Amino acid sequence: GPIILMTPGEADADGYEAYTTNETINGLIAQQQNGAAVLIEHRFFGYSNPYNNLTSQSLVLLTIQQAIDELKYFANTANLPMPGGDAVKPDQAPWVLIGGSYSGALTGWTMVNKPGLFWAAYASSAVVEAITYVCFTLSLILCSAVICRYFLLK
Repeated sequence: GPIILMTPGEADADGYEAYTTNETINGLIAQQQNGAAVLIEHRFFGYSNPYNNLTSQSLVLLTIQQAIDELKYFANTANLPMPGGDAVKPDQAPWVLIGGSYSGALTGWTMVNKPGLFWAAYASSAVVEAITYVCFTLSLILCSAVICRYFLLK
C-alpha cells in the first residue's frame, strides 16, 4: 500500500502522533489501502537539529532546498518497522506527501522540485505568498482599529 508521509513543518513532531493513526485522514488512507502513515520532523524544529546550537553558522543549513532534499533522502532510504518495510522506496510503492501551512507549501515546492518522487501530494492551507511579520502585524493593527471604531460608533 501507499506510504503517507507528513511533516509538521515549523513545529516539533511531539503531539502530531495522531497523524499516524486512523484518527486522521492520513492514517485512514494508510489503513484502508494497507499502507503506512509516517511522520518526519523538519530539521531545526524539535529534536532534529543537525547541531546543538542555533548560530548563524548552523542556520545556514535551514533552507527550503535542504528540507526538500531531506524528504527525498528519507523516501529513498527508509526502512520502515513493518513487514516489507525495506521494500517501500518510491519506485516500489506509491508515496503521498502531505502537509499543512508551511509544510503544505513545502509539499508543493517538493512536488515541483522533485517531480516523480511522490506519487501524489495534498497541501492543506499552504502559504502562497511570503509576508513579513511587520506587514502582518501592521495589517492586524489597522484591521483592529477599524473594527474597534465600528463598535465605538455603533
